[in-house]
Amino acid sequence: MRPELWKFVAGHPVRRLVYFLALVGLVLALIAGLLFTVGRRGFGGSETIGFFRTDVAREVNTPFIVNRDGSHETQLGHDVGVLSPDGSKLLTVSEGNWARPAVSNADGSDLNVLEAYPGLEMQLRPIAWSPDGSRILVATGGPDVTPTGNGLHTVRSSDGGDLVQLVATPDDDGDSSQGYSADGSRVLFSRIGVGPGIFVVDADGMGLRQLSPSNVIPVDLDFWDAISADWSTDGSKVAFAGFVPPDGSGQVQLKQNERGASGLYVVNRDGTGLHTIVSPELGALSVRWSPRENVIAFTSGHLGRRHTPAGPELLDAPQVWLVSSDGSNRRRLTEGPGGSTAVTPVWSPDGRELLFQRKVGDAVTLWIMNSDGSRQRQLTSSVAADYVGGYGWPGLPAR
Repeated sequence: MRPELWKFVAGHPVRRLVYFLALVGLVLALIAGLLFTVGRRGFGGSETIGFFRTDVAREVNTPFIVNRDGSHETQLGHDVGVLSPDGSKLLTVSEGNWARPAVSNADGSDLNVLEAYPGLEMQLRPIAWSPDGSRILVATGGPDVTPTGNGLHTVRSSDGGDLVQLVATPDDDGDSSQGYSADGSRVLFSRIGVGPGIFVVDADGMGLRQLSPSNVIPVDLDFWDAISADWSTDGSKVAFAGFVPPDGSGQVQLKQNERGASGLYVVNRDGTGLHTIVSPELGALSVRWSPRENVIAFTSGHLGRRHTPAGPELLDAPQVWLVSSDGSNRRRLTEGPGGSTAVTPVWSPDGRELLFQRKVGDAVTLWIMNSDGSRQRQLTSSVAADYVGGYGWPGLPAR
């Protein structure tokens, strides 16, 4: 799973709910494979699944782990963590006055808080390992930090030193990273706020480039910040969900309650070759690229103008779909029995299964299915009160 461990966006310390404690939505997923290191590259197994469950007040999201057959669901008192690419180390967050990366052996022993800057008043929340395991991507910020301190940085994984800024997040914006490309040369992130867009930056902080058109705003689901963009498996392309807001020209036709016309786009990582693979008519709200082929799992639907505790209202009965990266072979995997919605699919590390969450009324449960849509079965028996992000395969043995 990619590392999407905590509810923290660079430049905005806890914009919404408090669930990004740190499990690894690790999805990164985590992503990235959160972000992108998890799920696709750093994890070897798929016997356990980590997830969050939100309470009725939509204020606290509690981490759990469960076997992939639904057995031995266990509440956790801490984050699951993100395994290093070689599987020998576990990355978590140390919550003191200022957050810091912490690294232990894969079994949790010999914990080492990477405090190379004890006098630095800045959150350093880990997001992902670099593909070679030598660096850790961190999101920075905090209420007492100057705007120039907000952004995305990297540190050495051995001791937390050599702090390098990749991106300075502008005031009133928030940056959510989808992690490294496969070769470790670039980092992908989405920006929400005054200057929204999908961006890549070189791993040394040079070469910042916007990949999305200026009139396309990245989809922001609130409950899962990094789910609207993803690297291709080889890191040569990026897929993202974005919407075009009304501009007064009449060219963008929206329903009265729609926020924008959302579609699914693919672009080369140098910004060339942008093309639409899912039109705004069907809509796209989340993106996850298969770890083994050029197939993308996405959530159909549109963002509404009404805001719910989990984020923008999701319109037009969202369901899980697959589409080839060239826009061909589009197929629907979930049908919405009983008026249910199915959202935010996440691939297993081997690309053979998908996790997703299904909502009926106010009850949300986690489900799993084969990548062709067969054998859909409910994974969690207890329900959550709303959508919640950050689930995936942490690569741990069955319990």
